[in-house]
Amino acid sequence: MNNDYKSRGLVVIGLATTYNEQQGEEYVKDFVRTKGINYKIVWDDGTLAAPLVQSVNARGVIPQSFVISRDGRIVKHFEGFSPLSTPALMRQAIEDALNDKSKA
Repeated sequence: MNNDYKSRGLVVIGLATTYNEQQGEEYVKDFVRTKGINYKIVWDDGTLAAPLVQSVNARGVIPQSFVISRDGRIVKHFEGFSPLSTPALMRQAIEDALNDKSKA
């Protein structure tokens, strides 16, 4: 999705948190390199992830994905990942956000 929507203004940021990644930064760097991840990864001490998760009353599920509009509203929040349904739902939420058709 990063490649598909980048030209339209999509920015994808992955968060690696000290809470979930006890194996350390080198492990995360190796994972990113091995998987060929082509978007930015931010090492977070919890100051970014915790407020995001709290703002949607989320559980401690990994992964969590947020589609955030250009004006900073959380358009859609996903907990977990299903290869059968999540990609299509994410694409729709991204389309809505890029077209400003989303609801807060």
